[in-house]
Amino acid sequence: MAKSLPSDLRPFRAVTADFFETANFRGRASVRIAATPERVFEVLEDAQAWTEWAPVLTDVSWTSPKPFGQGTTRDVWIVDRFLVREVFFIWDPGVRLAFHATECNLPNMDAMGEDYQIRELGGGELELTWTIASASTGFQSKLGFITGPLTGFVQGRWLQALKAKCEAG
Repeated sequence: MAKSLPSDLRPFRAVTADFFETANFRGRASVRIAATPERVFEVLEDAQAWTEWAPVLTDVSWTSPKPFGQGTTRDVWIVDRFLVREVFFIWDPGVRLAFHATECNLPNMDAMGEDYQIRELGGGELELTWTIASASTGFQSKLGFITGPLTGFVQGRWLQALKAKCEAG
């Protein structure tokens, strides 16, 4: 059964790759994974997998048909309350993908995106670096020095779950 759109859904501004270095809120974490870049991308393309390794995501639905690429869209529900509508503006299989929110009902933000970068290390291992960035508004915009490191910690835990999923396949 499809969820109804939240009444407080509003447009978010588009971002580019430099946003992951300039946003007032950033969380970044990396993990080494014993898998191929293709396997990691396979897991990242699996909508159900996202809800398994990032437990606050309660539903992930691709809204574009395969094959996925730049311009692909999806809807993500966070704790069944917040809807994030996303568009992927970087889609480089086995290397990098990044998206930004086009609409969202998360409070105190007007832009948000995530970036996933894969770097092969050799010996069947790679490093996946995940960056979350947002432009907060109001009082929340002053808390990046606290929320950034906290988000990085949570990301690290979730990346361990993603690692297990990638290595299990």
